[in-house]
Amino acid sequence: MTTLADRIRSARRQAQYTRQNVARGVGVAVSAVGQWEHPAGTTPSPEHMIALAGFLDVSLDWLVFGRIAGGGAAHAPAAVELTLFAQDDFEEHMLVLCRSADAELRSVVLAMLAAK
Repeated sequence: MTTLADRIRSARRQAQYTRQNVARGVGVAVSAVGQWEHPAGTTPSPEHMIALAGFLDVSLDWLVFGRIAGGGAAHAPAAVELTLFAQDDFEEHMLVLCRSADAELRSVVLAMLAAK
């Protein structure tokens, strides 16, 4: 069973990158990469997961879930909580629009949704 930290470290070593290379490529501090690789460290944000997968030339599915091509899970527990991500195209579109809106508009929309 591999953890997210194991997969990040493994992909970095396979690509023959240092933590500093990865930090520059993803746009974070070297200490962030160290935290991501530490068993009790922090989890990269979704944006950083995508950047990591691209920079390390691995599939996002493998990096996040440990799944290999063909869909088999390398381990049972997910590396991230799936309910925190958009569940369909509509939610994804709403998320993109919300992130592009200013804080005031987001507050108004949130209040409208909460009042349902």
